[in-house]
Amino acid sequence: MAIKTLFVSPHPDDAEIGAGMSLLERLRNNGTIKSVVVSLGNYPEEYDLRKQELEAVKSNYGYDIELMGQQPHTSQSILIQDLEAELSTGVA
Repeated sequence: MAIKTLFVSPHPDDAEIGAGMSLLERLRNNGTIKSVVVSLGNYPEEYDLRKQELEAVKSNYGYDIELMGQQPHTSQSILIQDLEAELSTGVA
């Protein structure tokens, strides 16, 4: 049975490192995966590299990754509003 999965992670690669085996298992079983990355982290000088890494994961593993924002979220209320907006559009 194909499973729809939504990963929400604070920074690029957190979902892949933290739940990589689950992610690969779902892909093997024709699951639908969407990964939402909240920010590119705290180091603006690394943002271009992080974007390249996200694109590499998209093309190599074939699942959707959406970047919510480039700036670090410093307020939980902003994060909650962004996540509510993302979830209201539906999962993959």
